[in-house]
Amino acid sequence: MVRVGVFLLFAVLSTLAGGCGMVAGNPARQVGQGFADALDGRSDLAADSYLAPDATVYLQGGAPVSRQVFRDYLERMKTNGQVFHRMSPVYLTPSGAGWLVGITRPGTEASPSLWLEAAITSGHVTRAWVHFTVETLQALHQPVGVYAANVAAQGLPLPEGWAEGTPALLAAAERYDASADAAPPSVVDAVAVLGILAAMVAGGWRVMAIRAGAADAKMLRRYNGRLPRTRTDVAGQKPAGAVVQDRNGRGGQDQGLTVVQDRNGALLGALRERRQGVGTGTSIPV
Repeated sequence: MVRVGVFLLFAVLSTLAGGCGMVAGNPARQVGQGFADALDGRSDLAADSYLAPDATVYLQGGAPVSRQVFRDYLERMKTNGQVFHRMSPVYLTPSGAGWLVGITRPGTEASPSLWLEAAITSGHVTRAWVHFTVETLQALHQPVGVYAANVAAQGLPLPEGWAEGTPALLAAAERYDASADAAPPSVVDAVAVLGILAAMVAGGWRVMAIRAGAADAKMLRRYNGRLPRTRTDVAGQKPAGAVVQDRNGRGGQDQGLTVVQDRNGALLGALRERRQGVGTGTSIPV
């Protein structure tokens, strides 16, 4: 447990030092790329398979539709030979991913008339919206300011540079994408990961301490089980020659007490001999 926690801790620190950031394998980019290919008819997966069950889609500034309604809308487009054709790279955005699209029609080439963006959470598109570009609104004789106010009221963010035209929009998208690629992981994510690893390491030490304590207790029980059980008197001392029982119920004299008695008896005998003047150089037992 501890070794695994330490290994993961060093891995996270190495990641923070190197700055893994939002790279080409970023989940948001992968989901956005897959969603874009499905909308363009270049994938075996259905476009709605990328949507979360409760996802909502805003089509060209209209009211939100459910996943099922969006699926039916795509089926009608397919029947009419129309798809959302991707006309730019898939860029990372603050919400998830976005790209420039045009609607193909039989006998005509698609023009980059729409900006499609998807909010991505946990590997799924939770919300998607399609904006007219400024050039498309001007071609439709729609006031740009009115359109911007309407989508703002719906909580649909316009991409940076949108009001200045498609070239400015794409330049801003490229800048954000590049900065997202180079950005290190957020401090919040790093602290969360380090907190989890610290808990794992602390948990591992606690498990080791509990196991060590259990082993010591088991050893102590085994040691105590080998000692004879003695009977004590009221004063808390063992009677001389006390009879005890071992773990198997066999009776016998307390061996430790017998050794002490023998040593004390020899000492007293030697002292008496010296007092009586009959000592023969016998050393006092020690």
